[in-house]
Amino acid sequence: MVRLMATLESKLIVSLIDRISAPTRAISASLGKLQAMQARNNERLDKMRGRMLDAAAAGYALYKAFAGPIQMSLEFSAKMEDTAQKTGMSKRAMDAYAASIRDVAAATGQSNMAIANGMDVLAGAGASADVAAALIGPSAKAATAYRADVNEMAQTTWALTDNLKVATTDIPRALDAMAAAGNAGKFEFADMARYFPAIGAQYAALGMTGVKAVQYLSSALQVMAKATGDNAQAATNMSNVLQKIYAPATIKAFQKQHVNLRKEMQKQIKAGKTPLEAIANITDKTLKGDLSHLGDLFEDAQVQAGIRALIMYRKEWMETRAETMRSGGQVEKDFASRMATPLAQLDGLKNALEDLGLAFGDVLGPSVGEFAKSLTPIVRSLSKFVRDNPKLVKALAFTAAGIIGINTAALAFRFAGLFAFTLFSAAPMTRAIRFPGCAATVSEKSRHGLTSAATTRQFSIAARAALGRAIVISMYKLPAAKSLSRFCGVGAARTSYRCRTGRRRPLGGAP
Repeated sequence: MVRLMATLESKLIVSLIDRISAPTRAISASLGKLQAMQARNNERLDKMRGRMLDAAAAGYALYKAFAGPIQMSLEFSAKMEDTAQKTGMSKRAMDAYAASIRDVAAATGQSNMAIANGMDVLAGAGASADVAAALIGPSAKAATAYRADVNEMAQTTWALTDNLKVATTDIPRALDAMAAAGNAGKFEFADMARYFPAIGAQYAALGMTGVKAVQYLSSALQVMAKATGDNAQAATNMSNVLQKIYAPATIKAFQKQHVNLRKEMQKQIKAGKTPLEAIANITDKTLKGDLSHLGDLFEDAQVQAGIRALIMYRKEWMETRAETMRSGGQVEKDFASRMATPLAQLDGLKNALEDLGLAFGDVLGPSVGEFAKSLTPIVRSLSKFVRDNPKLVKALAFTAAGIIGINTAALAFRFAGLFAFTLFSAAPMTRAIRFPGCAATVSEKSRHGLTSAATTRQFSIAARAALGRAIVISMYKLPAAKSLSRFCGVGAARTSYRCRTGRRRPLGGAP
């Protein structure tokens, strides 16, 4: 009898499994379709996101590609206009002037803007267009050769022309002398470019002009730098020496030593000495070589340092000056050497690319100007409307802010919903797919027959409980599934109770 009941119960379980398997397979198929739809949707979103990013990147790249050249062209044109106003050039002359700037830039290894700025410095200092054009080439070439600033070199060449009266045709020779002196000593060419304009004017005030004045002054700066170890201090010492040679305090100090300084200076200069040589010779003679008494003649400590350097290093001073006098072609030689370096070649490529961008900007710039010109009245009208209607504009601003806030909140809510759906739909799908395997296992064991009533009851309990849980998880929103899961769960509980106690559990009673 027990075996018969076990067999009947096993058949009941198998029948129940067969009845549920079909709906379960349908549910699994539906969930599989949902998963496939979700995967296809994600794939479409990924592709659309990629296209949007590609489009944004392409737009940004296009903006950068055109914004740089256009901005460069606008700045170059503005610099040309600045120079034209200072020199009084006509529009036609300015176009030719712009073309000459590009030629100088290409020939000297400098950028177009660097040459334009240098030309503007020369024009601002008072050079005419012709003089500026004559000076900028040597200035830029020297700047490249000695890694100096083009603007400072432009100021230097103008100081050589305006203060020391060096002819424009002699500027290359003057720069050769400065270069040779810089190579021979510590006070380098770039330092001369920085300090020569001020010192040159003081030297010219003592009557020294021309290329020889450049040779003498640049060589004297070398011994000043040797004595101080600091180029800025050397320039300051030189400036003070030039200022104090004929100062009243200096004249009186020499008078106390029974020396007529002006008269002695004139004798030395007539003998072919420079003012710096003359003051050094007179001071050394007056002190009889005892430089510890320099303070008796010069109160200023910087003047003392400068005079001491000229006296102590007189031999080196003369040797350096001799080198400056045979320095023809020094800048050209150093320029060629500099241009052969990898860094200079890389700079040349960068300057060529800049010139290409400037060419594009010159083509596109006028269109941008016309567009800006046509848009300006509209913008000004809008500005007037805003000023005339403050209350309306304020209301529109608040409305726009509210709409943006609502849209932002809606987007955030939609995103949260999609994220929650993705997060919580994964577990039920997985359990539903696992459910048919569980049912098949129970069915297989039942089909082979069960020899023990207790074992049969245990499988019955396990099968019904598993079926109930799977259906509740997979179909928790369907009324029929709820009823079926409730039936399986109650049946499993009653069977378990009977198995433990040997008595029937009342329907609805406590276990």
